[in-house]
Amino acid sequence: MTPRIATLFFAVTLVGAAGWPAALPAQDAPASNPASASGPPVTTNTNAIVAVVNDKIITVAQVEKQIDPVKPTIYANANANFPDTPEGEAAARKYVADQVTHLFKEVLDNMVDNILMIQAFSDAGYAIPKSYMDQIFDESMVTRFNGDREQFLQYLQANNLTERQYRQQLQDDQIVGYMKQKQQDTVNAISPDRIVKYYDLHKDQWQQEAAVKIRQITLKLGTLETMGLLMQEGQEIVQQARAPGANFAELAGHYSQDEFKSDGGEVGWIEKNKYQKTMEDVIFALKPGEVSNPVALGDSVYIFKCEDKRDAGIQTIEQVHMQIESALLVLDTREAEAKWLKKLRKNAYIKYNIPGMDADAN
Repeated sequence: MTPRIATLFFAVTLVGAAGWPAALPAQDAPASNPASASGPPVTTNTNAIVAVVNDKIITVAQVEKQIDPVKPTIYANANANFPDTPEGEAAARKYVADQVTHLFKEVLDNMVDNILMIQAFSDAGYAIPKSYMDQIFDESMVTRFNGDREQFLQYLQANNLTERQYRQQLQDDQIVGYMKQKQQDTVNAISPDRIVKYYDLHKDQWQQEAAVKIRQITLKLGTLETMGLLMQEGQEIVQQARAPGANFAELAGHYSQDEFKSDGGEVGWIEKNKYQKTMEDVIFALKPGEVSNPVALGDSVYIFKCEDKRDAGIQTIEQVHMQIESALLVLDTREAEAKWLKKLRKNAYIKYNIPGMDADAN
């Protein structure tokens, strides 16, 4: 696909009073717009209302603000996955329009749900103490802006926000998180029988490759060294590592020159065909507790210690019990949240100004 497509697709997505979003080409776009040629008319009015939720409104601009950061990824995928031909460009345009449309709907639905949760919080008589929100604000100043108020003010200006609006966003996020947590708290504990049933139905999911759990020491060739001297140094370290009571992690922390040094050389589990073959052959020949001879590769020397080994096959239910329980809790929480939101939607006034969207769809 030609580089021009990246520019062509870098477009705003707008909604007309009678229609659905379509990609509007920018800069060097042709007179016609293939992305919207077969769709409904569009408008450049970013203040157009796309949804009403009780006494709140959602505008095009509010939705666009949330989806804009994702659009470059969509454009990049279009450039990467479609050929540089007229047919490819047409397919890429359709892909972008479809992806942005889907994203617009998803974000809009999420904004509607958030409004309903915030209103439910208020209707229940809940309130967040000002002192707590002041603390959240102070924490955000440190984590997001490094405590730099000038950086914070620049962020407000770039996003067309006042400090009061920013504080309100923080509060809304806290409320939504609290209300979701309340739904999670209604989910029952996962029974052992259900875990066993899930395990039996999804055994293929728990297939594992043969693997070795290792630590390593990496020695790199210095400007005044030779590989012979480096191998000699490696052999001396191996002798220390094989001595009774030796602590390989401490030796790695002292001698190693790689990113695993600070973790005592801990690399973790290495599966078959994931490492360079010369090193893999050495690693998989080790038994738990054994330390390898020095291995020269490129301008480095490596020393490995096998901490544990596992065979290929299906993991036991004891090994995956926690993973299954967590997965089922997530499923149950999503189901409980969906039912609750459906109830909130049923009792609310919701109007979408977009064809094909239903207030009760969720």
